[in-house]
Amino acid sequence: MLNTGFGNPVNMVRTVKVLERAGAAGVQIEDQIFPKKCGHFDGQQVVPLEEMLAKIKAAVDSRRDSNLQIVARTDARAIVGPQAAIDRARRHD
Repeated sequence: MLNTGFGNPVNMVRTVKVLERAGAAGVQIEDQIFPKKCGHFDGQQVVPLEEMLAKIKAAVDSRRDSNLQIVARTDARAIVGPQAAIDRARRHD
């Protein structure tokens, strides 16, 4: 699991490559700002949507093994409410 993605999209590219070489079956990218907080605690923050989309795109574009699963999730519900979190999760530009 990548959690917050280890930084920006450049870091994401390197991380996906390293994980593929190590034989990982999948990665999970979350949108919380580092350091990540447990979902049951106050004070969570998420990265701007455009930054998260760039991380997802970097992960997908750098993947060489089509079997590597990339899962992106959001913790935005606690911050902006359920509908805005659903809208955020559905974005894919």
